[in-house]
Amino acid sequence: MTLAIFLELVEIRTKLASLFPFLLGVLYAGYYFEAFNPINTVLFFVAMLVFDMATTAINNTMDYVKAKNLAYRDEENIIGIAGLNVKKVTLLIIGMITFAAVLGLVLTARTSLLLLVIGAVCFTVGILYTFGPFPISRMPLGEVLSGLTMGFGIFFIAVLINVADVQLATVAIAWPQFVVTGNLISVLAVFLSSLPLVFTIANIMLANNTCDFETDISNHRYTLV
Repeated sequence: MTLAIFLELVEIRTKLASLFPFLLGVLYAGYYFEAFNPINTVLFFVAMLVFDMATTAINNTMDYVKAKNLAYRDEENIIGIAGLNVKKVTLLIIGMITFAAVLGLVLTARTSLLLLVIGAVCFTVGILYTFGPFPISRMPLGEVLSGLTMGFGIFFIAVLINVADVQLATVAIAWPQFVVTGNLISVLAVFLSSLPLVFTIANIMLANNTCDFETDISNHRYTLV
């Protein structure tokens, strides 16, 4: 697999959709909380980018495997166009997800268990978006969940990894009990500030599904459109 084919497989051009909430989250942490942790920021950026590429690769793989429209499968999907081996692509995806998960655990150790919880939710939504018996992308839920996961999830994590626990929120465990503590005003401020991003990401997905309307119907993908 050449670099050009790999970048097409992960659709590197679409990563601006996750880069934007990441950058605004980092800037928001610096402006509102006056906090910035360069190591955590770099670790999260790499983990976020790699996982985003993995989810796109899953999307293209599942679209290829489940394609009902053979012309789409062989002439439009990158796996069909480049003649890629599905098993090798699957191993690549597993490797990227594993790498992102390891970086996530490192970040959790450096910050808070709350990151583990939020990260697990984002990972689950990202993987199930196109994988499994009932992929989210094939239902009218894609816009809502992608908007919340990317628009709020990435933004919130970008803030969380840069600020002290007491400034935002954290989880403490004293087995078998656990306690979630935080500053409600700060959490609400972050959530409200993320809403323009949530709506923007949802609109991007809506526009994408609108453009893919006829192809989606031929491949039995029943999106909101």
